[in-house]
Amino acid sequence: MAWGPIDDVGFLARNSAKRGAGLCGLTGRILHMSPERIDLNRSVLDLGMDSLMGIELGMAVEESFGVKLSIMAIAEGATVHTLSTRIVDLLDECDADEASPGGAAATDVRERGTCDARA
Repeated sequence: MAWGPIDDVGFLARNSAKRGAGLCGLTGRILHMSPERIDLNRSVLDLGMDSLMGIELGMAVEESFGVKLSIMAIAEGATVHTLSTRIVDLLDECDADEASPGGAAATDVRERGTCDARA
């Protein structure tokens, strides 16, 4: 993989303990809660996230992990655990696209630093 800074984020996202903590940190910052209070298996809506906060979380995920997370997944009440799993799936899709010759998502990653795979 030749992504540079995304390599480190990809490694952290794939480590189950750290990826949950990383997304908990983002979620906690947006909800103005300590990450320790975030229940990984509780809907982000139940935690108090509204639609604008969901957009903010989607933007934070893109900035932190380099993938675009579907705002609909957040709006439908996904949990931090399911969102973390989806981020890893998206990173894996980007890896696969990068490995294929001329993969469009791989081109996007190299040019913009993000993968345009959709959740």
